[in-house]
Amino acid sequence: MGGSGGAPVTGSGGAQGPIETVVTVDVESTHQTLEGFGAAIAWYQQSLANHEQKDELYPILFEDLGIDILRLRNRYQRTEQGDAESGIAAEIDIVEGATESLGHRPRILMSSWSPPGPLKASGLERCTDDAGTCTLARDDGEFVYDAFGQYWRDSVEFYADSGIPVDYASIQNEPDYVPPDWEGCVFEPTESGGYPGYDRALEAVAEHWADLDAPPRLLGPETARIHEERVEAYFQWLDPALLYGVAHHLYGGEWESPDSYLDAMHGVRRAVEPLPIFQTEFATGEGSPDPLLYGGFEIAWLIANSLLDEGAASFIYWELIWPGSGLVALTQDGYTIRDQYYAMRHFSRYTDPGDVRVDADSTSAFLRTTAFLSEDERLTVVLLNVGSRPQDVTLEPGAGRMPSTIVRTVFDPGDSTRWEALPSNEDSLTFQVPEHGIVTAVFE
Repeated sequence: MGGSGGAPVTGSGGAQGPIETVVTVDVESTHQTLEGFGAAIAWYQQSLANHEQKDELYPILFEDLGIDILRLRNRYQRTEQGDAESGIAAEIDIVEGATESLGHRPRILMSSWSPPGPLKASGLERCTDDAGTCTLARDDGEFVYDAFGQYWRDSVEFYADSGIPVDYASIQNEPDYVPPDWEGCVFEPTESGGYPGYDRALEAVAEHWADLDAPPRLLGPETARIHEERVEAYFQWLDPALLYGVAHHLYGGEWESPDSYLDAMHGVRRAVEPLPIFQTEFATGEGSPDPLLYGGFEIAWLIANSLLDEGAASFIYWELIWPGSGLVALTQDGYTIRDQYYAMRHFSRYTDPGDVRVDADSTSAFLRTTAFLSEDERLTVVLLNVGSRPQDVTLEPGAGRMPSTIVRTVFDPGDSTRWEALPSNEDSLTFQVPEHGIVTAVFE
């Protein structure tokens, strides 16, 4: 199928003319249902809530971007950073601002970087390459699974009472990783080697949530990477009936070559079907040559591969807003919208949870084609040119559909063209997708 992500990216130089490409949408051939696109505000929440231009930023970050999921860090009962139990005023402000901007509350994904210090072997939330103590404490020689489960129940009830109901929860961010200088807590897939088992911790949390009226939907294991069958190693030990979906990150790979993830993506998909897959954290970092630009095209490519090849139901970027990086970068003068923002926006702005991915076949192996159909028949088609020549695309959406919106971004660290509106009328179903370009066409 031309729209899938397995083809090698090659092609002749730019001296040749555009490739003539036809994209045909088949809304009767359906795939995964979207849970939504999102981003995290896990560490710099005060930077947004206290920003002098936050009233200007909230529409940019939520309404214009169209994200559905906001990933928060569980800060209940913090002991190291002066966070009291009531110290989530910034999160409350952000959720309220997002709700006003979107017209509805965003879905909340809560991830824990570390349980409170008293539940840790080190007594501290922060880990410093301390592989032996960056994990759960023991009581009479046994890991404190029950106390860990109670901590999560108390956390969920606290956030709900504060006006932030938790929709999804991941009991541990990157349980397979010992941080060099930030919060963490290592779990093995099952108890071994002096470490607690993720499987038993998951069971403890589920048991403590059993009588809640609306418990969060559990996602896991939220490993740092998918290579070397990292997700499969955890998944084979846990009870899949406890999970709503399978979560992971995309670190440890060569993100500059997004197709290098394909084999690992296929492996995750085979191992966890039919559970929905959530990519819950990835970012390109500062990069070069320009830290405010570099990486937008590769993020769009990774999103397309996640949707097409892994069958992901969600893609969540790491930093919604961050000093010097993120989708929107905080600067000395205010903020800068990065190319990564537009990469996400092309997928998130005109899709919603519940939309279903449908077939969109391309005659070009170098055009990644993704299409979503909503319950009210809105069709959103996203076209990404991963080849080295421009493509003159004729789009065949079927059923006499005419576009209501067509927007294009061309990613170039030197001179990007961002969110350019193209004509949307009966003559507009043929348009060009340049090298490193992405086009979103919407049929209301």
